[in-house]
Amino acid sequence: MESTQPVQPAHDFEETVESILDRRLTSLHTAVPVRVVKDSDGHTVSLQPLLKRMFQTPDGKQTLVDFPILTDIPINFASGGGTTFTHPIKEKDEGMALIASGSIDAWFQNGGEQPEMDARRHSLSDAIYLPGVRNTPRKLKDVSTTAAQIRSDDGKHYSELDPKKGITHSVDGGKHVVSMSPEDGIKLLADAGKHIMTLHPKNGVGIETGLALAMKAAQGMALKGALSVDGKVTSTKPIGGSVLAGILGGGIGAIVSALVIVGALMATSAPPEGVQQASYRLAAVWGR
Repeated sequence: MESTQPVQPAHDFEETVESILDRRLTSLHTAVPVRVVKDSDGHTVSLQPLLKRMFQTPDGKQTLVDFPILTDIPINFASGGGTTFTHPIKEKDEGMALIASGSIDAWFQNGGEQPEMDARRHSLSDAIYLPGVRNTPRKLKDVSTTAAQIRSDDGKHYSELDPKKGITHSVDGGKHVVSMSPEDGIKLLADAGKHIMTLHPKNGVGIETGLALAMKAAQGMALKGALSVDGKVTSTKPIGGSVLAGILGGGIGAIVSALVIVGALMATSAPPEGVQQASYRLAAVWGR
């Protein structure tokens, strides 16, 4: 007996399969942009997905609905070799939630190799937060195209590693800068260049300031080499020790030299009256 059931058209079958696949794919997630709901402790975070899902009501109408808030989501920080780069995770920060292919509950709780606790696949419950992904309205301005930087979003403070120029740390829009380069050595600038200290590989050490320079050494200070001073030298306490001896020695040496000159003049000829009087005065001082 021949079948009386109608044969389903091929295009109807394809539409049915596509409808089934579409419904299945709506619960399969791989990655979704997210916003931080509240400040994080640095280990887990609560996230609000920023895409809306199309939902069809029983009467056939379609409407947009929010994804649920994702809670206790692990945070991914750049880490390796016993070091980790951390930063605050604050409310309204944005990034990407990466969805694992299977359940990560057992691994997250116990670490190491763990069996999957259930058969769920690509579930929002198995998200991992990757901070920093930006949309166009939140585009980061003045990004360096030649150096690696750790910086504030507004660019006022940064630490920079340039493959050619070396390392630079800048604070408050360049008001205070510390730089280290192969050619210029180490340079410190404070208060927009009002105070400068340089350690140059060829020119030595230099200090410039528009104000006062104060140095304090609890165990004293030693200087080796010639000292040149252009200006007045004062001391809040009496100068003693070898410094005082040097000063006294210099004064005595000057007096002796003056006496030798006067004696030589007297030996060669009768000295003028002024020189004669000077010699008497020096002799009187020396004899005291």
